Amino acid sequence: MMLVLSLFLRICLFLFHLRISVFFMWLLFIVIYRIFFILRLLTRMLLLCSLMFPTPRQFLKTIYQIDKGTATDNNDTLAGAEYMYRLLKMQTRKNKIPAQMPSEVKVANKTGELDHVENDAGIIYDTAKGIDLVVCFMSQDLNDTSAAQNTIAQDSRAIYGYYNE
Repeated sequence: MMLVLSLFLRICLFLFHLRISVFFMWLLFIVIYRIFFILRLLTRMLLLCSLMFPTPRQFLKTIYQIDKGTATDNNDTLAGAEYMYRLLKMQTRKNKIPAQMPSEVKVANKTGELDHVENDAGIIYDTAKGIDLVVCFMSQDLNDTSAAQNTIAQDSRAIYGYYNE
């Protein structure tokens, strides 16, 4: 905030020297402040979610936090966890984690695809023993993405079977 004020004061002195009106100076301050606020918000979002290049561990932690609704180990409430969980449950792509699950088992997941990448992370819930499972699959440099999708589905089913059958 101090950086914004310092920058604004320098610009105001320069504009005052050029005989620009106070109204335009105030308008400039609002624009600079909004840009600063948006950049700060975006930076926090990227740091919070580690969206640039997440690791499987970061993804698992984020999905687990959404499932439990807590932001830290201190059980602080995670803002928007319920909304994020609903978004995960609305996933329409069922060709990875949910593909080979029994019909009564539900999955809330987030997929990711690029030309040579297949990723999926999610929560397997309403299981036979009532155990919610958080799983994450990430791949890169693939030659056959459909084989990777099938492997993710098979591994997800195997993990489910280990804990519930």
